[in-house]
This record gives sequence, structure tokens and C-alpha cells, in this order.
Amino acid sequence: MNATLASTYLYVTRARWGNLVHRIFYCFALATSTLVSAMLMVGSSAVVNKLTVMSIHTVIRITPFSVAICTSKGGMQADIIAD
Repeated sequence: MNATLASTYLYVTRARWGNLVHRIFYCFALATSTLVSAMLMVGSSAVVNKLTVMSIHTVIRITPFSVAICTSKGGMQADIIAD
């Protein structure tokens, strides 16, 4: 089996092992992505809490809006290229 147009490992698992394994890997990938995103949110809010007097709960609620604004203005690529 070839997976020449596969751009992610989920495409490779579907081509190699079929839909059942693809769905299992998809569930694990979704759970991992959710867990890592939550860890990044809590970790960044703890850093902002230590640097400022804002509460952790406030920072957790503000962080998605700041990420959305950064992305709409050009994202991290625009920030990296500007440096």
C-alpha cells in the first residue's frame, strides 16, 4: 500500500491499517492535543500570574482572545519574520 499523498500520520494509519485503527489513533490524537493545550494554558497563566497581579482564572479566560488576535494579525510567522 502506498500513502504518497499522506500529510499526517493519521493518513498513513488509514492507508496501512484501515478505518478502525485510524479512528483509534484519531481519538488518542484528539485526547493528546486537548491535554497538551490545557497544560499550555495553565502553565502560561501561572507565569503571567507570577509576573503580574492578575489571577490565574482571569488569564486563562483572556489567553484564547490574545491568541486569536495574534493569529488574525499574521500569527507567529509574522512575529518571527519581523524579528
